Amino acid sequence: MRNYELTGCFISLLIISLIFFLVKELWWLGIIVILIYLIRPYIIMLKEKLDEKKAEKERFKPEAGQSYKVCPYCGEKVRVTELKCPKCGRELG
Repeated sequence: MRNYELTGCFISLLIISLIFFLVKELWWLGIIVILIYLIRPYIIMLKEKLDEKKAEKERFKPEAGQSYKVCPYCGEKVRVTELKCPKCGRELG
């Protein structure tokens, strides 16, 4: 998991939001900025999981009559010509 830190841009946005709160105009903009910043790690995590699922779907799926071998370490179906398992990365002997 990534380490999230406050960036200079976010601190600037917080200062601007504070000014909006003090002026009592556009206070909702400050709330929206803060909510977006709080939700951002979950959006990134969701995107990473979706990318993993997409990569998993793109893995080799043998068709009828096509030869394959099974990785002895993780059980993944692998093309006969592969030297390493795409899932676990171990060499196939």
